[in-house]
Amino acid sequence: MKNLTTIAFVLFISISSIAQDWSPIRVNQKMNYQHADSAYISHTIWVDSAIVEGADSVFFTNRIVKDVPGNPEIVLRNQPQFFGKYLVKQQYGFYLIGDPYNYTIYAYGDLGESWSFTGTSGISAEVTSLFTESVFGVTDSVKVISLSDGNEIKLSKNFGILQFPDFENGGYFELVGIQDTEFGESVPGFWEIYDFEVGDVFQYTGEVGGGSSMYIDYYTKKYTIEAKIIQDDQINYSIFGYRNGYYWDLGSPWNSYGYSEVIEEDVIYNLEDDHYINLYPNQITRLWDGWCSQSYDENTYAKCKIYKDTNQVIKKQVGFKFKEGYGNTIGELYAIPNEFTDTLLRFIEPFPPEGAIGITIKKNLGITEFIAYYFEDQDLFQLEGYIKNGDTVGTITPDSLLFSSIKDERDLEDIRPYPNPAKEQITFLNLQIGKNPGLSIHLLGLDGKFVQEFQPNNQTNSFSVSDLKPGLYIYTITQNQEIIKRGKLIIQ
Repeated sequence: MKNLTTIAFVLFISISSIAQDWSPIRVNQKMNYQHADSAYISHTIWVDSAIVEGADSVFFTNRIVKDVPGNPEIVLRNQPQFFGKYLVKQQYGFYLIGDPYNYTIYAYGDLGESWSFTGTSGISAEVTSLFTESVFGVTDSVKVISLSDGNEIKLSKNFGILQFPDFENGGYFELVGIQDTEFGESVPGFWEIYDFEVGDVFQYTGEVGGGSSMYIDYYTKKYTIEAKIIQDDQINYSIFGYRNGYYWDLGSPWNSYGYSEVIEEDVIYNLEDDHYINLYPNQITRLWDGWCSQSYDENTYAKCKIYKDTNQVIKKQVGFKFKEGYGNTIGELYAIPNEFTDTLLRFIEPFPPEGAIGITIKKNLGITEFIAYYFEDQDLFQLEGYIKNGDTVGTITPDSLLFSSIKDERDLEDIRPYPNPAKEQITFLNLQIGKNPGLSIHLLGLDGKFVQEFQPNNQTNSFSVSDLKPGLYIYTITQNQEIIKRGKLIIQ
């Protein structure tokens, strides 16, 4: 490839926006393919960049990590998918699937026309069928290209390659969706993974600590989503729940005491902070600073794999995963000897290196498993149950059991506004006016200035907020001039 001239961004946009006309690839979109041996999307292909060489348009495609047959200790990055490292659009409707494959597709071929598919290797191609069918709900023209080795390629006028042989491993790749469109399936990203609804319940078990820190905390946490606000590139959830656990410290016996506590806080998910959430199949990501030991923090990478769980929920696995409980085997974690090689060394050890991370992410459920190691310590949790749309999956512990060890004098911590967000009226739940006389509720702006005061009594604990401007407010609950509770209230 000589005399390549990089085209300007405007020209790339003009190329990518041309209407589909038997082009094998949709240049300005991501195409999701599923291998015949896979239960879900196995490959996502898109154009990274484009250049022009004479009359040809050259589109460079994204790269992935691939295993090395016969050598489980290494993998190779920057590897092409079945479209090759680049796709060349030539004159008269010919497309070259480039290095390392060098396949030729005659996209404009009519019924009965033939050509050389692989050049000197001797595989020929012929258009053997041309028909109309529904593709992702759209009536489309489709042609079948039969190869002399017995394989077939299906090409759509509007959606590109629908089916392509896997010449390396056998089987076929099938187009199952165009990413982030209404056409077929998409790989879930940030907005789908963190898409919770008010009323959803999540219960986690976990542990934190270890030998070097001389403590271990085993816990169960249960959250209920009480409010949701989407603003720009972040989602803000208000949650309420309970935490119950046992704690061991140096010098104390195991399970020295149990505890329970009320949880009420805001959790913010930010798109920019969660780059690993948006990974596609067989992409790698460098583990972020702060989680890895000094010797690995520039060169430790994790690979993304995508599956469906037993409940048919889509999940991503990034980094390593323990096979049986917590401990035993590392999955997809790699060290790169230097930045100038595409060879990655797979960690194969009884336990992961310091700073290793494993994350499981599921659509509509967020992070369902998290494991991090640093020296002799660990921080890990897993989702053991959830309630969505009234349906319970897994283990959900009744509030009464999680909250059983909290003493009566902490009952005030259960006070909270409902609904939150509110539009016209709010009710403060669990005030227990008879047990807690002298309560007063103050509403403050984010600047700390007084906005409104509520005085609950035996007749009512509901108040109008219809005159308040939409936004975020701080409420304080006082008893005998002592603040016993603070929280956030959202007015819509």
